Amino acid sequence: PFQELPSEVIQALRKAAAEHPSKQEPADGCTAAVTVAYAFAETIFIFPITPTTPLGETADQWAVAGKTNSFGVVPKVQQMQSEAGAV
Repeated sequence: PFQELPSEVIQALRKAAAEHPSKQEPADGCTAAVTVAYAFAETIFIFPITPTTPLGETADQWAVAGKTNSFGVVPKVQQMQSEAGAV
């Protein structure tokens, strides 16, 4: 499919790839989900569920470490008392 694109598009993609090298690394589904959610959230709510997942813990660790999201803000991580707290 890449060869079917107009030459201008192919050149632009190659230029962008050269200017912005990829930072690929393997990740499981939870890590992928929390990475995207953290990047676009202002507040992250953690619900006490069973079984637990690393989503909330990872977001909390990143916030404590001062990791900023896509907007340059450290999201606020708020732990709820139960799922009913979201209502």
